[in-house]
Amino acid sequence: LVLATGVGAGLGLAMGVFLGAMGDVAPIQLYYGREVPFPPISEQARTAWRATAGKSVSWAKNFAQLSAIFAGTECVVEKLRGKHDVWNSISSGCVAGAALSASSGPSGMAFGCVGFAAFSAAMEALMGQH
Repeated sequence: LVLATGVGAGLGLAMGVFLGAMGDVAPIQLYYGREVPFPPISEQARTAWRATAGKSVSWAKNFAQLSAIFAGTECVVEKLRGKHDVWNSISSGCVAGAALSASSGPSGMAFGCVGFAAFSAAMEALMGQH
């Protein structure tokens, strides 16, 4: 559980750095038909760094949450059922999807449950039993 959460946080951090560097390109601004000059490069770099760092932390938290919920649920379900099969991953995906969609209400939780369960089933079919 701790390892899965740490790996999830690391993956989220990497995704945040990658996606943070890709986004927020400043458009050319016009003021009374004339182009507004860009701020100095040091200010642009500082702004980009802050945006990237914020996205990285956010992605890391989300991936760590997802990993902890999924791994913890899978461990509990496998222990309760006494079997190691694809249904453990499917039920864990359902619980993780519903938990992450809790702020969306019951319909959002149902959609999250079905979506994560289907994704878990697809990954199990694609990668095989672990």
